[in-house]
Amino acid sequence: MTPPRPREIKAPWRDLLASHLKQTPGYEFTLGTVEYNSDGEPVPRVRTCGCRGFFPELELHPSGQEDVKQQAQGGGNPPKYESDLLTFTTDVRMEKLSQIVESGYHVEAVFWLQDLMTQWRVKGRAFAFGEPDAENLDSPEDTKAKIRITECLRYKDDYDESKEWTWDNVVTEYFANHSPMMRGSFRCPPPGTPRSHVPSDPSLKMGQKVADLHDPVARANFRVVAIIPDEVERLDLSDMNNVRREKWEFVGSDDPNESSEPWAHCELWPPHFPPSLRSKANDLGSFSTKAVNTTVPKVVKKRGGPACSDCKSKKKRCTHRGAEGETEVASKATLAPAPASAMKTRKRQREGTIKLCFSTSKLTANVMDQTPASDDVPPSPKKVKIEKTTTKKAIKAKTTATKAKGKGKTAIKADPEVDEQIESEKNLHPVKRVKRKQAANPSLPDRPAPAADNADADVTSTPPAPLFAALDPMPDHPTDALEGAMRMSVHTVWSQKLQTHLTELKANFQAAKEATDAAIASADAVVETVEIWEAIWRKGQ
Repeated sequence: MTPPRPREIKAPWRDLLASHLKQTPGYEFTLGTVEYNSDGEPVPRVRTCGCRGFFPELELHPSGQEDVKQQAQGGGNPPKYESDLLTFTTDVRMEKLSQIVESGYHVEAVFWLQDLMTQWRVKGRAFAFGEPDAENLDSPEDTKAKIRITECLRYKDDYDESKEWTWDNVVTEYFANHSPMMRGSFRCPPPGTPRSHVPSDPSLKMGQKVADLHDPVARANFRVVAIIPDEVERLDLSDMNNVRREKWEFVGSDDPNESSEPWAHCELWPPHFPPSLRSKANDLGSFSTKAVNTTVPKVVKKRGGPACSDCKSKKKRCTHRGAEGETEVASKATLAPAPASAMKTRKRQREGTIKLCFSTSKLTANVMDQTPASDDVPPSPKKVKIEKTTTKKAIKAKTTATKAKGKGKTAIKADPEVDEQIESEKNLHPVKRVKRKQAANPSLPDRPAPAADNADADVTSTPPAPLFAALDPMPDHPTDALEGAMRMSVHTVWSQKLQTHLTELKANFQAAKEATDAAIASADAVVETVEIWEAIWRKGQ
C-alpha cells in the first residue's frame, strides 16, 4: 500500500480551528497580499473576506441544497474528500487575484474571534479556480490550481465511490452557497471602476437576483480560492495571566518514503500587551477553564417593594418590583459577577429612588410641616400630602358660598369645625431652613454687620461702603512715553492671551453643546425604538 503524502495527513491544528470557527457565526478574516506599484516597489494590501470553511466541505443552506439537487450534475458531488485548505470566493475582476499571482501566490490570513479572545494567523499559498470550460479545456491557471489542490486532498472514511466527483460541481456548490442577491453581484459592473462609466454590456447592472446556478455572466466572473497553509499560529488571550502563543510549521517533503511528522509544533513567548488591552480583556471576561469559587449569596425576600415609576404612570400592575428589605448573606469566598437581570433590577431601583427623592423635595418645599413643636421628628412626605388633601376636602365640603345681593360679593357661612382646623394650622411651625454659611474671602474687606431690625429706623439711612473701597487705587499711567509704551505692550500680550483662552473656551462649550445634543438625539432614538417595538409586541405582530 502506498503511504500517504504529507499533505494527506490531517494537520494537528485543524480540529481546533474548525471548532473555533463553528462557535463564531458569520466568521470573516483579513487577507493580506502584495502589490507592485508603478516604481516596482512592493506595497501591502489588505481586505476582509468571508471564510467558506475547509475545502471541499460546505454546509449549504436548505434552499442552496435544493438548488444543487435540481441544477447540479448528478445532484452534486458525493462527500468523498476533505482537506486542511481554507477557502473563500471572489470576483475575478477584483485586484486581489492579480496580486496573488504577482507575489508568487503567497498570502496571509488573520482571524480575530472576539467571543473566544483568540487570534489565528494562516500563512500559505492561494490558488484560484472556476473558469468556465472552453470546449472542456481549462486555462493554465485553473490547471495549476487543481493540481496543487488535489495533492492536498485525502479520502474521507465513509466516502462513496459509486457517484462521480467533478470540479464543475465543486464550483456550482460554492456558487449555490450564496444567496440569489449575492449571486447577482457577479453581474454588476466591474468593481473599482468609476460609476460615471456606463458598461457597454447591458447585462451588467446592480440589484439583480440570480436563481440559475449556471448563469453564464455570473459564473464567468465567479472564482473559488483555496489557501494551502504552510504556517499556522494561534494566540490565546482568554486568560491574560497566562497568554499562550503556539505555532505549527509544515516541514514535510514530497518524498513518499519520509516517515517524519509533517508539522512541527513550537510554543512561543507571547507579545507584550499594554495595560489598556489587559483591562479590556478582563472587562470582557476570562474564558479560562480553571475552577472558580462562585458562591451565590442567600437572599431572604420580604414583602414587595414599591411599583416602578413607568408602571405607575401607565396605571398598571407592576411586575418589576423587587423585594423590599432583602438581606444578603455572603460567604468569605469570591463571589461571582452579578447576572444581567440583577443589574437591571438595581438600575430600576436607582431610578425609583431618584424619582422618589425629587417628589420628596417638591413636597417639603411647598407643604408646611404638620409635626407639633414638641416633636423633633418631621413627618413623612406621604403623611403630609394625605393630611393636606384631607384639609382641602374638608374645607370644600363644609363651606358654602353665596353671592351677596346688591354688592356682588361672596358671603361664606362659618363652620365651627372648619374654623378650628384652620386656626390649628396657623399655629403649626413651618419647616426650618438652615442656610450654609459662606466662606469668607481673605482678599476682600469685611462688610459692615447689618443693623438690628428696628421699626422706627429711618428709611433714608446711609448706604454701605463700596465693596472695593479698601483696595489699593490703580496706578496712574506713566508720563514717560517709553515707559508707557512698554507697559502697554505687556498688557497687550496679556490681552491677546486672554482672548485666545476665551476663544478656546467658546469652542469647547460649542463642542460640548453639540455632543450633548447628539447624545440627546441618540437617547430619543432609543426611546422611540423601544416604544415602537413595544407597540408591535403588544399587537402580537
